[in-house]
Amino acid sequence: MSFEVENNSDGVEEINVSISGIHFQSRITSKYSIKSVRCALHTLQLAIADVLKNKEVTQTIEDARRVCKKSTVDMIERLIELQPCCDESTNRDLYLAPKTWNKLKSIVDSLIPARIARKKLQQQHLIISDLYHVWTLCVLETSKVNTTLAISDSDVDKIETLMKEFEQKRKRRTKSPSCLIDIRNYLNSFFQLPRLKSKENILQFWKKNRRSMPDLYKLASIVLAVPSTQVSVERLFSSLKYILSPLRSDLNENIINDILLIRANAKKQ
Repeated sequence: MSFEVENNSDGVEEINVSISGIHFQSRITSKYSIKSVRCALHTLQLAIADVLKNKEVTQTIEDARRVCKKSTVDMIERLIELQPCCDESTNRDLYLAPKTWNKLKSIVDSLIPARIARKKLQQQHLIISDLYHVWTLCVLETSKVNTTLAISDSDVDKIETLMKEFEQKRKRRTKSPSCLIDIRNYLNSFFQLPRLKSKENILQFWKKNRRSMPDLYKLASIVLAVPSTQVSVERLFSSLKYILSPLRSDLNENIINDILLIRANAKKQ
């Protein structure tokens, strides 16, 4: 299998793929070209931070910080558990108005699905299908929370709108390249198969079907190799402090790489 990408001066990418003697060629404009995949965990954290920029939410969290210096969901949840103690205390610094307590409870209820998703995304070796499963559950559970913070201001799905726009442009083309027709035939035959269960291992599925669908198996191996988060990489950087200690500061670069490679692939007992 070979894979080549050529960038033209007009902003169009020509992608050439050869799988088992079959040659595919496609032209993609820069508008729909994927240059990189952002870390899903970081994206989720940015989405939460964007929601918390609401003035009313910000003021509520600032009020809570007078009692609890940290403002993480876990700390606010613990603060709510201690509400009776705060109400009975004679220390005015621990007093919060009943309206503030209700707003704090609303914030925690709204962010619990995101907290669960964040912990799941911190696992190692997640693939794109794992990300989609976690993200979909987070959206569904958040939609069940009947709070102002959890309700979206817009019912428009920007990704769905973009895909519909792309599909409409595709249909307006008078003739599709033969390579795209071949790819669609492969995918259409695959779409006829029963949908996999959410807990089924997609890697094991393709391993079992690598002989019956060899071309799609190779394509899936490329797609599923894309990491959905940078958790594993960040953990490797964090582990450097245990390797490059003051007593081992003269380690050779190759030795450090070998140690990190073993550390990253060692099976946990």
